[in-house]
Amino acid sequence: MLLMRESSRYRLSAPRMSIKRLDSGDDELCRQAANLHIASIHHGLLPLLGERFLAHLYLHIAAAPKAGVWALAEGERMVGFIAGCASIRATFRWILLHSGFSLAWAAGFMLLRPSVLVRLHSILGYPFRRRDQKATAPVLEAELLAIAVDAKHYGQGHGRELIAAFEAALRQWNVRA
Repeated sequence: MLLMRESSRYRLSAPRMSIKRLDSGDDELCRQAANLHIASIHHGLLPLLGERFLAHLYLHIAAAPKAGVWALAEGERMVGFIAGCASIRATFRWILLHSGFSLAWAAGFMLLRPSVLVRLHSILGYPFRRRDQKATAPVLEAELLAIAVDAKHYGQGHGRELIAAFEAALRQWNVRA
């Protein structure tokens, strides 16, 4: 598939498919991303916090500086999404400062479930984990936070197209790989 840039929207050569960078007004697409996350990404803590929390989280990632969520859509229906940022620490800090309370509210009583409490420390400490002191490769902060494609659309190159959109944003933010 060919990726063509049109402002904040990428048009794919396949009929009716486009990649759109989400913004704070894309509640429905963030809800669809949350549902696709829950259906496709079964490990970790985030799926346990529910659709409401994930949709809220994706709205705030989309609003954070040098971070974003891109949706691959067929008409109004989401086929896949990718979320990423130039700096996990800066994005995590921005989200905590700007919407930490509202995210906790969105998670609600899910935070009190034993299966969530056991894993909560891992997500809260993730951005601040220590780097391997002996590593010789340069430390890169950019991170692909989540990517998912609807199972009906596997094997069609959609994941590759989503990664290309994220990489284009990293170049725009002057993040080198």
